[in-house]
Amino acid sequence: FQKIVKLDQTSGFLTMVVWFRLQWPDFRLAYDSTDLQEKFGWNSSSDFMAIDMEKIWVPDIYLLNSVDRIKFLSGTTRAYWYDAFKLHEDGYNVLLNRPALIKTRCDVNMTQYPFDVQECLLRWGAWSASNMFFDFSTLDHNLMMTGNLPDTTEEFNVTNIRAESSDFKFKVAEGAAFPQVVYVIQLQRYGFWYMV
Repeated sequence: FQKIVKLDQTSGFLTMVVWFRLQWPDFRLAYDSTDLQEKFGWNSSSDFMAIDMEKIWVPDIYLLNSVDRIKFLSGTTRAYWYDAFKLHEDGYNVLLNRPALIKTRCDVNMTQYPFDVQECLLRWGAWSASNMFFDFSTLDHNLMMTGNLPDTTEEFNVTNIRAESSDFKFKVAEGAAFPQVVYVIQLQRYGFWYMV
């Protein structure tokens, strides 16, 4: 997460700038970097080739509780294309990292105003494939972040972010579950603005 732009308490919308980061294995793109190692001192754990995102398959991961389309903030986006060694060692050979503006639903509870704490959920997942076909998780799995949190707003301070992996179900097929990652962002209002 990069920055909270606005929490609209009337409409219940949270707008944020985030880094949309995906990494996945694509065995069709696996390549042997032996020649590169000999000629250029290639390091398989950190070296990559940049490739246009439009030229490769990208998983269809969405912000499931979005109220607007994700607006990517960069022009032409390039993916990081790693070699077969990286695929074998780390489980992925393609990485996509791009800034985006997202707008999601955030139900605001004003019962403790102006000393309230709000929790906003960002639900990420895919509509097209169940957990029978892919595993979707986060590098921050079950991590609670309290230090070096993203930007604050004039009215709120981010006090906690946690990531949870789970499945959601809807009636598409018997027993089908769809993996999702949910980020829970906790915002605490600066109450001193309202004290005399």
